[in-house]
Amino acid sequence: MAGRPLALCTSPLQRARETAAPLAARWETAPAVEPGVAEVPSPGMSLQERGGWLQGLLQSRWPDLEPHLWQWREQAVDTLCACQRDTVFVTHAVLINAVVAAVTDDPRVLVFRPDYCSVTTLHLRRGALALHALGREADTRLR
Repeated sequence: MAGRPLALCTSPLQRARETAAPLAARWETAPAVEPGVAEVPSPGMSLQERGGWLQGLLQSRWPDLEPHLWQWREQAVDTLCACQRDTVFVTHAVLINAVVAAVTDDPRVLVFRPDYCSVTTLHLRRGALALHALGREADTRLR
């Protein structure tokens, strides 16, 4: 579609791709699947184990976390910093929190509770991300 205002990227997970689908249809484009904005990794865990682990993670602080989680967060920031144009990323609440924590130097893993389909806006200036506005907050299942 000519004049499409923004690039569109999504996490590889199906729920993110499904969220991006109506916008992709409106813009008559296929979103780029971007592994750099994937959900927080929890290798080798069952869904049941992941739930408890995730609850603990959300109550944690970045300085106390394992190196693979820091690497995941840095990959997300690097992915956003590599944008060549304004881009909509459809991703996950934990990743959004990780990026917001990184760009604001907030040590908490859970900085805020983004509502489903809310929009958090970041600006890229001189190669560095800055928080412009947090998305709409809601009482989600993130605790």
